[in-house]
Amino acid sequence: MCANKRASLQDKSPLDDLFGQQPKGRKAGQAEREVKTAQTTVILTEEQLLWLDEKCLEARKGGDKSISKTAIIRALIELARRCELDLEGINGEEEIVSRIEDTVKAT
Repeated sequence: MCANKRASLQDKSPLDDLFGQQPKGRKAGQAEREVKTAQTTVILTEEQLLWLDEKCLEARKGGDKSISKTAIIRALIELARRCELDLEGINGEEEIVSRIEDTVKAT
C-alpha cells in the first residue's frame, strides 16, 4: 500500500537518448556504474558541517579534483561497514562515537 517515496538520483536523463549526450564524467562507450543511490536527509551540527567543508577544501588543495561532502559521508559509512561495527546496546550518540573509535582502532 505504501510506495517508497524516497527520491532516487539517476545518472541518465531521459533527454540523453533524444540528444545523444553522455552524463557528466562518462565517455562514449563507457559502461554505467551498477551502484544504485537513494537520497536521504541527514541533520548535522554547524561544527560537523564546517568540518566537512574544511575537508572538501583540503582535498581540493592537494588534488586535481574536488570531493563532495557526500563522498566523505559515504566513505565514513563504508569504513564502519567494513569494520563490522556493532551498535547493539548503544544508548546515545556519545556511545556510538566511542564504539566506532574502539572498532576502528581494533582493525
